[in-house]
Amino acid sequence: VAGGALDLGRVETGRTVQLTEVAAAFPQVASPRHLVFAVTLASPTRQLTNAWDFWVYPQAVADAEPGCLVVEELGEEEVATLASGGSVLLLGNGPFPALGTSFQPSCAGRATGNLATVITDHPLLDPMDHEGWCDWQFAPLLEGGCAVLWDDLPMPFAPLLEVVSSFKTIRKQAAVFECRVGAGRLLVCGLRLPVDDAGAAWLRQALVRYASSDQFQPGPALPLAMLRELCGLEQSAVELLGTDQGFDDRAQIQTR
Repeated sequence: VAGGALDLGRVETGRTVQLTEVAAAFPQVASPRHLVFAVTLASPTRQLTNAWDFWVYPQAVADAEPGCLVVEELGEEEVATLASGGSVLLLGNGPFPALGTSFQPSCAGRATGNLATVITDHPLLDPMDHEGWCDWQFAPLLEGGCAVLWDDLPMPFAPLLEVVSSFKTIRKQAAVFECRVGAGRLLVCGLRLPVDDAGAAWLRQALVRYASSDQFQPGPALPLAMLRELCGLEQSAVELLGTDQGFDDRAQIQTR
């Protein structure tokens, strides 16, 4: 992107001094890019190097009419949309059980907390210029976000972004995942998407466009009845057993 060299002359040892000022404009990009700002201080006897990471994003533009339903919680309308073959983007976890996320990993040896992240090769997240895990570009997205607990969901564990729990308390957790529900398709993102973060704005746009596209073809399937139950739209049968029924062979068990 840019580079240069500068002769600094003699630099006095034992003091902290400003050597120079460096300014560079971030390039206009068509997709997210990972940039590295590297500085080397060289003398005839030694060389010192340091580097800093930056991520640059294109300007996000909200689509006028997304081809999917975008919501922060699932309810009767969203379940009906899925049942009729529509696409739904859920920005949040409701009604799925979830745990909060943070960018900082847990201390080693703790039974709680998370130790790593894994990003699956996928057309939704591949453009974020990642290396298979959440580097600093994901810090504002993980802080205050959430990951859906998958242990009790009756479908294969196939997260697009997995949050890896402690090995002492193993949990299956997905911060981003997709699934089929009935005839419809559901995309879930538990990452926080602050409006003042360029990466979050780009990701929100990418989520909407992916969920509105023909690329959106989830593999795992969540039973529609299960989702209705999670949303509180369908009650499980409850058996009402009286104390005397164990001694009366003509007792009738009632269900409601």
